[in-house]
Amino acid sequence: MPVLPSKVYDVLKWLVITVIPACTTFYVVCAGIWGWPMADAIAKTSAALCILIGTIIGISQIGYNKTIATSKTEVENAAAKEEKT
Repeated sequence: MPVLPSKVYDVLKWLVITVIPACTTFYVVCAGIWGWPMADAIAKTSAALCILIGTIIGISQIGYNKTIATSKTEVENAAAKEEKT
């Protein structure tokens, strides 16, 4: 399972949680005030983008957790072998 580098994961998570929703909210609110076009389409596209990126980082998190679990099991197995000898 693919694992994103830590920095890439952090940036994507920041974009999904903070930047994209904030920019979308700003545009939609200003569109209502100033008559800017396509506020609905932009809001829906932004939501779809957040879901896409969120899914990618979620898959990466699952892969990372499996890697950590495998590493922990290997360390525990090595320690158990060492105790037997």
